Amino acid sequence: MPSGTPPRSCGKSRGDAHDRPRRVDPAPSHPVVGEHRVARRSLLALCMGMAMLLATGPGQAPGAVRAQDPTLTPVAVPTAITDPSKYDPDLASRPRYAAWTPRARDNDIRFDRLSVENGLSQSAINGILQDRKGFMWFATEDGLNKYDGYSFTVFRHDPQDPASLSESFVRCIHEDPAGAIWVGTWNAGLDRLDPATGEFSHYRHSANDPDSLSHDNVLCLYTDRAGTLWVGTAAGLDRFEPTAGRFIHYQHNPADKYSLSDYAVLSIREDSNGRLWAGTWSGGLNRLERDTGLFTATRTSLMIRRA
Repeated sequence: MPSGTPPRSCGKSRGDAHDRPRRVDPAPSHPVVGEHRVARRSLLALCMGMAMLLATGPGQAPGAVRAQDPTLTPVAVPTAITDPSKYDPDLASRPRYAAWTPRARDNDIRFDRLSVENGLSQSAINGILQDRKGFMWFATEDGLNKYDGYSFTVFRHDPQDPASLSESFVRCIHEDPAGAIWVGTWNAGLDRLDPATGEFSHYRHSANDPDSLSHDNVLCLYTDRAGTLWVGTAAGLDRFEPTAGRFIHYQHNPADKYSLSDYAVLSIREDSNGRLWAGTWSGGLNRLERDTGLFTATRTSLMIRRA
């Protein structure tokens, strides 16, 4: 390379934008264009002024630091939150951390724990319900628990009492419009508790009775707007008819694409249009058309359009 020739920049071509002079637009000759630019600059200045006012307290000059609100009440925050240097030992030496002050958060939540030491029958909670009177109910693997805010009342299976809970392993609980508590058990059918008497009525599956519960493993319970009780079991979806004391079955039929897409029903809900939805174990989501009794199933993807 001849002496006096400036070196060429690496990675740039001769026509690279960085090698060309920056274009400077002449002043706008059109009066409307100029007015638009002035308006944009005025708006920017106004926004900057508002930001400075918001960053200062009442009666303070622009640019002053807002004083801490004296009405704020300090709240105890865990050390892991108030002191980030616990995660980074070198953080305390940094200038920004030296000026950092922990602040109480508005969404801090304190949890109170209730365990077997407080009277809970078992620590695995399968379902929670608050009834119309305010009592809390907890479904556990060792009984149905009723909590009044002070102590627990536990309902368990008693082989000597036919009016007791049919099985202590409770999967789900539900209150109907009449105030009765329905209890789904593990392989012991469906129970109805009369809160006035404390006695349970039992509904079991019987191979000799086609109107009986479809399966004794009850997984979920739901009452629709008409007051109809729906029962999700390991063998399908049941609709209870209390007057006749029988169950109408909706079950999976591999030969019928409009039947329930799977045997086990884990969740049931009714939408605002009165359509019933059933979530299954491995067959996706099902929507029941009540006028025809047919199901529409969605297995992999779902698109819901609001009416």
